[in-house]
Amino acid sequence: MRSVAAAAVVIAAGFGPVPAYAGTWMTDARSGCTVWDPLPVPEQTIQWTGRCRDGKASGAGVLTIFRAGKLVERDEGEFVDGKQTGHGSRHYRDGQYAGDFKDGLFDGNGVYVASNGMRYDGEWKAGNFDGHGTLSFASGVRYEGQFRANTFSGHGRLILPDGARYDGEYRLNTPHGMGVYRDANGAIFAGQWTNGCFRDGDRTAHLGVFAEDCGLSAEASVAQAESSDPRQSREN
Repeated sequence: MRSVAAAAVVIAAGFGPVPAYAGTWMTDARSGCTVWDPLPVPEQTIQWTGRCRDGKASGAGVLTIFRAGKLVERDEGEFVDGKQTGHGSRHYRDGQYAGDFKDGLFDGNGVYVASNGMRYDGEWKAGNFDGHGTLSFASGVRYEGQFRANTFSGHGRLILPDGARYDGEYRLNTPHGMGVYRDANGAIFAGQWTNGCFRDGDRTAHLGVFAEDCGLSAEASVAQAESSDPRQSREN
């Protein structure tokens, strides 16, 4: 199964929802029991420890997943008709999740902690950050608020390592609507934001986007959220 850390990378990079993947049934060659994998990867095999009902994993048990012979995932919890459902846990090589499942996906309330210091605590839907939650990174960047399909959407609060913060409305990971940004020096940009851009007369700022995306020069006031690319301008 694919690691959920990809969802946080998508948000940090400023992109949108992680696309849906076609699941498949996997069979434990030892027991003959089948399990539903909603996010399969190549060269994957499984082992199921638990009851098997009508050829499918059933009840409490442990599912271990191997790729090219190496352990990559361990799932513990309740399975219904071969699908992990209810409260349980999932351990990857690069992180772990504890919380609610539905049909093998994180769905409900749960906490995911990655080995790189990323942590998400909140609501999930179909494997995505969806609802209210808190996403934090080892760098000190922290977002608390509403998510929709792995994007900041709705009201939220972003706090940056230098003490700067934004409180307000988001759409697709960028400020959009009414919001207030206070930079590390105490300057305040309050009012209407549009796709990460703020303009009030001669006062401008941009958050989570490049200056050029707002029609500004590369030297314009920066209110840049963490991304996979720390540049303030495409020209750098």
